[in-house]
Amino acid sequence: PDAGFPPTPVPPRPPPRPPPDTEEHTVPTTPRRRTPRPIQPTRARAGTAALALALAVLTGCGSGDGDDRGAGDPAVTATTSSAPTPAAGASDAVPAEISGFRFEPEEIRVAAGGEVRWTNADEVRHTVTADDGTFDLGLDGEGSGGSHRFTEPGTHAYHCSVHPSMTGTVLVD
Repeated sequence: PDAGFPPTPVPPRPPPRPPPDTEEHTVPTTPRRRTPRPIQPTRARAGTAALALALAVLTGCGSGDGDDRGAGDPAVTATTSSAPTPAAGASDAVPAEISGFRFEPEEIRVAAGGEVRWTNADEVRHTVTADDGTFDLGLDGEGSGGSHRFTEPGTHAYHCSVHPSMTGTVLVD
């Protein structure tokens, strides 16, 4: 079977290593810590923006702090409640609704001294905030409501402070 060929040489194995001398070769016992990579500024800004957006969506619009700008002014009276809107005839307030991220109706007409009561039919929080800052109603969610009595004749524009595309007007005769 050797057919005239010489056998293939096998390289010799290296001799086994002797055990290390424990006094000369000590291995540290503390684990190596991985150095954390610094957060890149663009990632940090994107993460902060995403967190801010998530918080805005979860909390809805408005601060819910019961801002009473205009308190003490006899021309401004605003109230909020989380109670459902009273039944028709239970109040002289003109009803208005927030539904589908819109004020309905967008234009309301009342006599001087008249009251408008907004009811939130959306599941998210909205505000009814006067453009001139005279009233600011935070409506927490579906079924919550708030009202404002208008004593000064004129045009009173308002909006939702977090959903600025939501606008409306009260015309006071």
